[in-house]
Amino acid sequence: MRRPLASTVLTTVIRDSIDRPSLTFWRQLGQKARVRKGGAADAVEKNRLWFVGAYAHATELYLDAYRKMGRGAFYPGWCALEDAEHAFARLEENPFIPELSVWVRQRADLVTLWQSTFPYRHFISPAMIYKRWECSICGKQSTPVDPCGHIPKRVYNGEMCFRRILEAHPREMSIVTDPVQKYSVLQLDYRYDTVQYVLDLLQGPFHPWSGEWTYKRHLHTKFADHPHDDACPCDSKLRYAECCLPTEGVRMPHFQLEVAWRPGMPSMDDIILLPRRGREEGTEDRTVRAVALRGR
Repeated sequence: MRRPLASTVLTTVIRDSIDRPSLTFWRQLGQKARVRKGGAADAVEKNRLWFVGAYAHATELYLDAYRKMGRGAFYPGWCALEDAEHAFARLEENPFIPELSVWVRQRADLVTLWQSTFPYRHFISPAMIYKRWECSICGKQSTPVDPCGHIPKRVYNGEMCFRRILEAHPREMSIVTDPVQKYSVLQLDYRYDTVQYVLDLLQGPFHPWSGEWTYKRHLHTKFADHPHDDACPCDSKLRYAECCLPTEGVRMPHFQLEVAWRPGMPSMDDIILLPRRGREEGTEDRTVRAVALRGR
């Protein structure tokens, strides 16, 4: 009887342990896949073992981010989330094990969801001019006119293709809101109320939840001392009198959160409101509404 391929065995291990929250388990699984890949002779099997190892590593990165956030190390957690984001994106670029694709997409969405709870909005983005580079697969110093044929971020024979930069020159630094490198956060005083609130509700890194940012109107009585000719409390840069004052309330960001119900959690009829105090005047400027849903 023919023995099953190593990639098939390890894929079964992943499916049986998909929500296992152990950093050590995923680290060891990734190491095992890399060892098996080194002994594989077939390119298809090498690619599948690359996928197993990459999935284990991406999960390890996510668990590391969750652990950092749980310890209050929010910026390091943010950086680990970015690493996990890139790791899952590489898996989506190279779907060698289709039966795990649904979990790759789910984990990638989970990372994006966590990133949306952070208060970071502005980032530093460097612009570089690349003069010379070479392919990590074949070593050729390819150009747009004379490419080597290997595509960056694609896997060949179990190895990821990337460009080794041989010569580059910095051009400029910009402040952006949609950065390529999310770790380049402007170092300001931030509050992590929303991140912490989600952490407090969940019972583990894979506890099902979802959320989205919307807006909620706050009564003008909460801004009674705010001058009408000053900037609107909603941060629109318009005057209060010409922005939110003529409406039913001040428009503020609001995070709508849904969490799968677990024993010991509030019932689905219990709604929790979390105000975040304003920066200067003590008024609410963000809220979170959480609903625990049974049957999820």
